[in-house]
Amino acid sequence: MRFLRVLSTMRARIRCGGSASAMCAVALKRLSRLQSIKRTFMFRIFVSGIALSLALSGCAVSVGSGTGVDKIADATQESLQKQFVPGVAKRGDVALELGAPSDKAAAGGLDIWNYRYTRDAAIGVMFVGIPIGSKKIASFYFDDADGVLKKIEYKVLQQ
Repeated sequence: MRFLRVLSTMRARIRCGGSASAMCAVALKRLSRLQSIKRTFMFRIFVSGIALSLALSGCAVSVGSGTGVDKIADATQESLQKQFVPGVAKRGDVALELGAPSDKAAAGGLDIWNYRYTRDAAIGVMFVGIPIGSKKIASFYFDDADGVLKKIEYKVLQQ
Protein backbone atom coordinates (compact mmCIF):
# COMPACT_ATOMS: atom_id res chain seq x y z
CA MET A 1 0.00 0.00 0.00
CA ARG A 2 2.98 2.31 0.52
CA PHE A 3 3.59 2.07 -3.22
CA LEU A 4 0.13 3.47 -3.94
CA ARG A 5 0.66 6.38 -1.52
CA VAL A 6 3.97 7.27 -3.18
CA LEU A 7 2.28 7.14 -6.58
CA SER A 8 -0.53 9.47 -5.55
CA THR A 9 1.97 11.86 -3.85
CA MET A 10 4.03 12.01 -7.05
CA ARG A 11 0.91 12.83 -9.05
CA ALA A 12 0.12 15.68 -6.70
CA ARG A 13 3.65 17.08 -6.83
CA ILE A 14 3.99 17.03 -10.60
CA ARG A 15 2.14 20.11 -11.76
CA CYS A 16 3.65 20.96 -15.07
CA GLY A 17 0.90 23.34 -16.01
CA GLY A 18 1.64 23.06 -19.72
CA SER A 19 5.35 23.93 -19.46
CA ALA A 20 7.65 21.85 -21.62
CA SER A 21 10.54 21.75 -19.24
CA ALA A 22 12.84 18.72 -19.38
CA MET A 23 12.40 18.12 -15.66
CA CYS A 24 8.62 17.92 -16.00
CA ALA A 25 8.92 15.46 -18.93
CA VAL A 26 11.23 13.19 -16.92
CA ALA A 27 8.86 13.26 -13.95
CA LEU A 28 5.88 12.39 -16.15
CA LYS A 29 7.84 9.54 -17.73
CA ARG A 30 8.69 8.14 -14.29
CA LEU A 31 5.07 8.46 -13.22
CA SER A 32 3.94 6.63 -16.35
CA ARG A 33 6.44 3.86 -15.63
CA LEU A 34 5.20 3.54 -12.04
CA GLN A 35 1.61 3.29 -13.26
CA SER A 36 2.65 0.53 -15.66
CA ILE A 37 4.34 -1.33 -12.81
CA LYS A 38 1.16 -0.95 -10.73
CA ARG A 39 -1.02 -2.42 -13.53
CA THR A 40 1.37 -5.38 -13.93
CA PHE A 41 1.39 -5.96 -10.18
CA MET A 42 -2.42 -5.85 -9.96
CA PHE A 43 -2.72 -8.23 -12.92
CA ARG A 44 -0.38 -10.72 -11.26
CA ILE A 45 -2.39 -10.57 -8.04
CA PHE A 46 -5.60 -11.17 -10.01
CA VAL A 47 -4.17 -14.18 -11.88
CA SER A 48 -2.71 -15.60 -8.67
CA GLY A 49 -6.11 -15.28 -6.96
CA ILE A 50 -7.85 -17.17 -9.76
CA ALA A 51 -5.19 -19.90 -9.75
CA LEU A 52 -5.49 -20.26 -5.99
CA SER A 53 -9.29 -20.50 -6.08
CA LEU A 54 -9.16 -23.17 -8.80
CA ALA A 55 -6.58 -25.15 -6.85
CA LEU A 56 -8.64 -24.97 -3.68
CA SER A 57 -11.85 -25.97 -5.44
CA GLY A 58 -10.28 -29.36 -6.25
CA CYS A 59 -12.61 -32.18 -7.14
CA ALA A 60 -16.00 -32.78 -5.64
CA VAL A 61 -17.75 -36.14 -5.85
CA SER A 62 -21.50 -36.40 -5.72
CA VAL A 63 -23.02 -39.86 -5.41
CA GLY A 64 -26.77 -40.12 -5.66
CA SER A 65 -28.91 -42.90 -4.31
CA GLY A 66 -29.45 -45.90 -6.54
CA THR A 67 -32.68 -46.77 -8.29
CA GLY A 68 -33.99 -50.18 -9.18
CA VAL A 69 -33.47 -53.53 -7.48
CA ASP A 70 -31.07 -52.86 -4.58
CA LYS A 71 -30.29 -56.56 -4.11
CA ILE A 72 -28.18 -56.68 -7.29
CA ALA A 73 -26.21 -53.49 -6.45
CA ASP A 74 -23.26 -55.44 -5.01
CA ALA A 75 -23.79 -58.70 -6.90
CA THR A 76 -21.38 -60.36 -9.32
CA GLN A 77 -21.87 -63.05 -11.95
CA GLU A 78 -20.32 -65.59 -9.58
CA SER A 79 -22.39 -64.61 -6.54
CA LEU A 80 -25.63 -64.83 -8.54
CA GLN A 81 -24.69 -68.27 -9.91
CA LYS A 82 -23.94 -69.50 -6.39
CA GLN A 83 -27.23 -68.12 -5.10
CA PHE A 84 -29.29 -69.36 -8.07
CA VAL A 85 -27.83 -72.55 -9.55
CA PRO A 86 -28.72 -72.99 -13.24
CA GLY A 87 -30.63 -76.22 -13.85
CA VAL A 88 -31.85 -76.26 -10.22
CA ALA A 89 -33.39 -72.85 -9.36
CA LYS A 90 -36.86 -71.94 -10.59
CA ARG A 91 -38.75 -68.71 -11.27
CA GLY A 92 -40.27 -68.78 -7.79
CA ASP A 93 -36.83 -68.94 -6.13
CA VAL A 94 -35.60 -65.85 -8.01
CA ALA A 95 -38.85 -63.95 -7.39
CA LEU A 96 -38.71 -64.82 -3.68
CA GLU A 97 -35.14 -63.49 -3.29
CA LEU A 98 -35.13 -60.52 -5.68
CA GLY A 99 -38.80 -59.59 -6.00
CA ALA A 100 -40.55 -58.69 -9.22
CA PRO A 101 -38.27 -58.15 -12.23
CA SER A 102 -37.78 -54.71 -13.78
CA ASP A 103 -39.00 -56.14 -17.09
CA LYS A 104 -39.81 -59.46 -18.74
CA ALA A 105 -39.36 -60.78 -22.28
CA ALA A 106 -39.80 -64.05 -24.16
CA ALA A 107 -37.54 -65.38 -26.91
CA GLY A 108 -36.97 -68.84 -28.43
CA GLY A 109 -38.72 -70.86 -25.74
CA LEU A 110 -37.09 -68.87 -22.91
CA ASP A 111 -38.68 -66.53 -20.42
CA ILE A 112 -36.21 -63.68 -19.68
CA TRP A 113 -36.38 -61.67 -16.45
CA ASN A 114 -34.23 -58.55 -16.20
CA TYR A 115 -33.36 -56.87 -12.91
CA ARG A 116 -31.87 -53.37 -13.20
CA TYR A 117 -30.03 -51.14 -10.78
CA THR A 118 -28.68 -47.65 -11.58
CA ARG A 119 -26.46 -45.46 -9.41
CA ASP A 120 -25.98 -41.87 -10.54
CA ALA A 121 -22.76 -40.12 -9.59
CA ALA A 122 -20.71 -37.18 -10.84
CA ILE A 123 -17.29 -35.69 -10.30
CA GLY A 124 -17.02 -31.91 -10.29
CA VAL A 125 -13.74 -30.78 -11.83
CA MET A 126 -13.31 -27.03 -11.90
CA PHE A 127 -17.04 -26.27 -12.03
CA VAL A 128 -17.86 -28.97 -14.62
CA GLY A 129 -19.82 -32.09 -13.65
CA ILE A 130 -18.70 -35.33 -15.28
CA PRO A 131 -21.12 -38.26 -14.92
CA ILE A 132 -19.50 -41.46 -13.64
CA GLY A 133 -22.46 -43.56 -12.51
CA SER A 134 -23.06 -47.21 -13.32
CA LYS A 135 -25.93 -49.34 -14.53
CA LYS A 136 -26.17 -53.02 -13.56
CA ILE A 137 -28.38 -55.56 -15.30
CA ALA A 138 -28.96 -59.13 -14.16
CA SER A 139 -30.77 -61.27 -16.73
CA PHE A 140 -32.24 -64.64 -15.78
CA TYR A 141 -33.18 -67.08 -18.57
CA PHE A 142 -35.87 -69.63 -17.63
CA ASP A 143 -37.25 -72.55 -19.63
CA ASP A 144 -40.65 -71.40 -20.75
CA ALA A 145 -42.23 -74.83 -20.17
CA ASP A 146 -41.08 -75.82 -16.66
CA GLY A 147 -39.65 -72.53 -15.28
CA VAL A 148 -36.17 -73.93 -14.54
CA LEU A 149 -33.29 -71.45 -14.67
CA LYS A 150 -31.06 -72.04 -17.73
CA LYS A 151 -28.47 -69.25 -17.42
CA ILE A 152 -27.64 -65.93 -15.79
CA GLU A 153 -26.00 -62.89 -17.39
CA TYR A 154 -24.73 -59.98 -15.30
CA LYS A 155 -23.55 -56.75 -16.94
CA VAL A 156 -22.11 -53.56 -15.48
CA LEU A 157 -22.22 -50.53 -17.76
CA GLN A 158 -20.37 -47.32 -16.93
CA GLN A 159 -22.23 -44.13 -17.79
